Amino acid sequence: FDTLFDALQTTAQEKTVEELSFPKEFRCFDAPGSSRYAGRFLDYIAQERGFGDDALKVCERYGLRYALTGEQAWRVVIPIHDDKGRLRNWTGRAIGEGVMLRYKNAVNSGKGLLFNEVLVRDLPWRPWSLFVVEGPWDCMKVDFYGHKFHCTSIAILGTSITEEQLARIALLGSVVDQIVILMDPEAFNINALIESSLSGVSPAAVVLGQIPDGAEDPGALTPKQVGALCNKYRTQDTKISL
Repeated sequence: FDTLFDALQTTAQEKTVEELSFPKEFRCFDAPGSSRYAGRFLDYIAQERGFGDDALKVCERYGLRYALTGEQAWRVVIPIHDDKGRLRNWTGRAIGEGVMLRYKNAVNSGKGLLFNEVLVRDLPWRPWSLFVVEGPWDCMKVDFYGHKFHCTSIAILGTSITEEQLARIALLGSVVDQIVILMDPEAFNINALIESSLSGVSPAAVVLGQIPDGAEDPGALTPKQVGALCNKYRTQDTKISL
């Protein structure tokens, strides 16, 4: 408890950080004169990631980009901001098959951050549930389709968690009603660690969630399954129609 409290204080007092800038080879999906290759990246988001006709809207909401050259060539680029909206890192997901390194980060300093934290804090309404997931695609799937159900999501960007991330999640308990831990099934040790660390520290209720049957991880959920998940862990009496 004392260690987490110290991390809370450090996080709250953070002042100087190194903000990054996108290199010129990172392209916006909706920019004028966008490359004809953009469709291949959109197809990956629509088909492989299950966003269908919402693929372009997903790119707009989370600021996704794509690259044809440079270190992130043929990757969807996912920006990672801190709670103040400053660009601190990004990770590129290869869209091709057989790539040895599926994800490639900009810098080795992102483990204190939470993907989507700034958007959660900027929501004009108070979320009923905040789902804590592993990766950015998991987060985008639950967050994008969860808004209809007054739910949102953040990702810890890996299978481990730092004290700073725990502190940031605890602080988010002041802007949500409930924190639902929804890590991948094999990460049960992390689930227990997050639950025990946040219980009694975060203002929000903390519960262990369960991924719906038939899905390997949150990123594999269909929009309807996200709706069922949100209704299952709602904090209000009213169910929202799927």
